[in-house]
Amino acid sequence: RDVLYLNLNDYQLLIEQQIAKLNAAKPFSSVILPITPDFERIIKANYPDYDYNQETSTDPFIVDHHMRRDRSEVISAKEEAIQLRKHRRN
Repeated sequence: RDVLYLNLNDYQLLIEQQIAKLNAAKPFSSVILPITPDFERIIKANYPDYDYNQETSTDPFIVDHHMRRDRSEVISAKEEAIQLRKHRRN
């Protein structure tokens, strides 16, 4: 049984194509994972309201989330860890 629920040949081809695009410095383009019909049935059975679409989102919250999120807590914790290490060395 295919645990990933992917057509593995298509998935391997997709990965190879993405690597080639990266090596050629091509701009981002969305990909569609080659999920199996079994997985589609599982999704529909468990999430009947799920709307599967193949369009790339342009919502800034999704596209730029990694750049827009509040990282102050992470930065503060990192600084605290640095200070703690400095204190332990002395």
